[in-house]
Amino acid sequence: MDCRILRHVTLKANGSLGCDDSIGYDIDLGRVELTPEWSIRDVFNAPKYRQIRTSFRDGKMPWPRFCKHCDLLSNGGVPVDTLDTRLELLVEPTLACTLSCACCMRKRIIAGGRDTKSLNPEILRRFVQSCRAEGIAIDQVHYIGWGEPLLHGDFRALFDIVAEYAPSSNQMVTTAANVDFRATVGDAALQRLVVSCDGATAVSYAKYRRGGDFDTVVRFMRDCRKFGRASIFLEWKFILFEHNDSDEEILAAQALAEEIGVDSLLFVLTNSKWHSQRFTAENLRELPLTSTIASVAPCAAMSAIAMTGKLPGVSLERQPGVIDICSVLQAGFITVEGWAYTEYRQYAEGVELLLDDRVVARTKPNLRRNDVAQAYPAAEGPNCGFFFRAPLHGRYLPEKVEVRVVSKRGNYLLGGRVSWQVPATVNKVRNDLPDADFIARV
Repeated sequence: MDCRILRHVTLKANGSLGCDDSIGYDIDLGRVELTPEWSIRDVFNAPKYRQIRTSFRDGKMPWPRFCKHCDLLSNGGVPVDTLDTRLELLVEPTLACTLSCACCMRKRIIAGGRDTKSLNPEILRRFVQSCRAEGIAIDQVHYIGWGEPLLHGDFRALFDIVAEYAPSSNQMVTTAANVDFRATVGDAALQRLVVSCDGATAVSYAKYRRGGDFDTVVRFMRDCRKFGRASIFLEWKFILFEHNDSDEEILAAQALAEEIGVDSLLFVLTNSKWHSQRFTAENLRELPLTSTIASVAPCAAMSAIAMTGKLPGVSLERQPGVIDICSVLQAGFITVEGWAYTEYRQYAEGVELLLDDRVVARTKPNLRRNDVAQAYPAAEGPNCGFFFRAPLHGRYLPEKVEVRVVSKRGNYLLGGRVSWQVPATVNKVRNDLPDADFIARV
């Protein structure tokens, strides 16, 4: 039994630490104190975290009433507990927001006694200072939450604190972008900026993002490209609902994304209220994707693993890259993760996912891989990771899974023929998804 609570820590705007899934949001795991003697190590060694770690090690749920409904729980997974050496930090900068999205639980949280004050930057400073003092690496800091992260009173202060005390951390923001880009992000060297915008017109956008302004969101993305750091990976996240899933809307979104210059337009399949009826896990191949930056993925709640694939090894001297993970989700998607440099240990221009010799997705290898950078200190830098998630053709498993690494000096392939198997330990099965009856080609 496994859960990412063994690798992720969530810091709320009031300074408390908790579970990052909506089901367990109210579970209190401790607080960050501004006293000199406060230590993150003491929090991990306190009774609450000991209960969590011991429960998963013994194959039990720490809070059965909550955990059995959690989308992040892997019932059969082997626990991977890295809290003593490295973690990823989720930061809720504030509960303030100008939107009233239909499925948001923000109002319930505030009704329970929370306010909308911004996170005291000194609390974040104390957290990252303590991690540094205890030798705990922070791989990523993700500013996200039920409020709008960029409505924090001084977002740039949060970014600068992490950059000072954990300079190797990958910093990213997920935002509804109903703010001014230059007044919030400015020239901060974020690695990734995810903009939640569920529509290609003002009318369709406003049906879910109530109180939001479509033109402001588009201006935010344009300003990111005009005034922001060129290194920011800008992703437009578009959740598919009944009111925004027409071919015309999907094609218009791709045209606008290309014109703005975003790096990725991600259409998200969801199982929440008013989800798309036209496009499901069974027919995602029919989604009219015409842009090379457009892709589709299931939401976290639909990401149970059904199959794992074993690929042939490579000579890292000849091909400086690896596919670490190849798996098929119960929802009918394939997930491929890894890292790649050019033959000169420089960043590649791009990577392409090929299934049975057909290109199905393209992206940039720009995700931070500190483990690779440590193994190859002479390489250009740690941002060499890639991640693909693409729908399969029906329920057929591909015979070949390859990643083409593209550079100005030449290309090379990772992967090859894949051997598929049902893992001995699998994520919990969701009854609202198709049966995991994938078919091997013969």
